[in-house]
Amino acid sequence: MAQGETPQPTCFVIMPISDVETYEAGHFGRVYEHLIKPSCEAAGFKPVRADEVQVTNYIVVDILRKIVDAEMVVCDLSGRNPNVLYELGIRQAFNRRVVLIRDSRTPRIFDIQGLRDLEYDENLRIDKTTNAVESLSNLLKNTSSLSAGDVNSIIQLLGVNPPQVSPSRDALNAINDIEKRISEFENLVRTKNLELSSPVRQTLSSFSNSFRQILSAIQNPALQLRSGAVISKGTRVGHPAYGDGEVFDLTQDRVTIHFDSGTKTTLKLESSDVENLQVL
Repeated sequence: MAQGETPQPTCFVIMPISDVETYEAGHFGRVYEHLIKPSCEAAGFKPVRADEVQVTNYIVVDILRKIVDAEMVVCDLSGRNPNVLYELGIRQAFNRRVVLIRDSRTPRIFDIQGLRDLEYDENLRIDKTTNAVESLSNLLKNTSSLSAGDVNSIIQLLGVNPPQVSPSRDALNAINDIEKRISEFENLVRTKNLELSSPVRQTLSSFSNSFRQILSAIQNPALQLRSGAVISKGTRVGHPAYGDGEVFDLTQDRVTIHFDSGTKTTLKLESSDVENLQVL
């Protein structure tokens, strides 16, 4: 980017990443490439999906930050994916702008006046997709120009004040507390033999699993190198200058390695030394 040039605003895309049962393999990759991505670009946003996050940092924490901090978010509700709903909940909790879309086979999830969504053709026919790109692009432009009082979120509809912080350590500690409360509720259901409907049990299980995955990633952070390799505490690595060793510690800006030579070396994540690491 040239000096003085305004950076392009980001649109983080919340959608199924892996293949989803009852959909053809690669279906949502095509939705992203042929519908969501061109719509974002036409509206002046840089689209970013979770699997495109190339960072040397706490992977899950960075994704959480993008969910909250991105200027815009597109959320594809197709298939009612639990992880998608969970990430949408985080965005909504901070009362940030979001555009909801779903395919024609997925019924509306939010039967609440004010929470609008855009329906697109599940078969991705060229003529219908072209129209959907134009509609989504316009919706992104219109939503980005909304005032704070017009943001399309459950928090606003409920009249609740959103938190004023990004997902920092305090926010992540709050997630830890919520996970504990879910565990307590699960124990209560089990010990008291409470009867819950199947959808309630499935939702509770999905949310609980999501919280635990995030906490596990925080407690056992992973570092993704530009080469695509992922290392974590205990990973055996090699370095052309230092030899072989084991990852001892990871923080948000550095990695400490105990090398077999007996030396303990701390490398800054932005340094070229980190990119010279190879997983053994």
